[in-house]
Amino acid sequence: MVVWLRRFVLALQFLSVVTIVPRLELEAGDRGGSMIFYPLIGLLLGLAVAGADYGLGLVFPPLVTAVFVVALWELLTRGLHLDGLADTADGLMGASDRTRALEIMHDTRLGVFGAGAVFLVLLLKVVLVAHLSADRFIGLLLIPVFARMVMVGLAWALPSAGGRLGRPFVAELRWWHAASTLALAGAAGLVLGGLHGLLMGLVVIIVAGLWGAYLYYRLGGVTGDVLGAAGEMTEAAGLAVWLLAPGGPLWV
Repeated sequence: MVVWLRRFVLALQFLSVVTIVPRLELEAGDRGGSMIFYPLIGLLLGLAVAGADYGLGLVFPPLVTAVFVVALWELLTRGLHLDGLADTADGLMGASDRTRALEIMHDTRLGVFGAGAVFLVLLLKVVLVAHLSADRFIGLLLIPVFARMVMVGLAWALPSAGGRLGRPFVAELRWWHAASTLALAGAAGLVLGGLHGLLMGLVVIIVAGLWGAYLYYRLGGVTGDVLGAAGEMTEAAGLAVWLLAPGGPLWV
């Protein structure tokens, strides 16, 4: 299998429920190189989510449609980022020192902070999706793209703080991988969303920057869990921004 195809398959299988090659044999640099394709995987996920939203919206009222759409959204990603969000919340809220926080995050058991964070983020995403109106198809298409761009950006900008799942990816990531994801996501935002697409991208970058600064202060870097949490937070922030789109219910 050629290098670019192997890395695309790796990214697709890691970020989604799709399995093409169950036992994919990797070579050095594949994990970091696969992250170039993260925005493309986000676009495919967004296409599935936006398409489901359109179809379900023809049958169900907005709130019911939003519940099904968010459920599908998380199902397509195997709940991987939700799991990272839960572990991150348990670790950061359950301990004040770095070492103990990382130990809690590595524990597979779900704590009260993790459960609360998952519930609140899912509730927020359902409410925001239910209230989208203007160009909702484009918004749902773009938001997963920017979320995965943010994950790559944080992985490149911050050192690894440990963790079994995310460390190999962070170790192999290079600046041109991160630059490529930024360029691809920016192009998608401009072409598909125009100025509002770029505005969404700017807002999620600001949110990611604040989250990254906090992570560096608390943990000294990133883990796979906090990158997953960043993805969930970015998606919620992106939905909030798109709610302010011209013609949307909150537009003044």
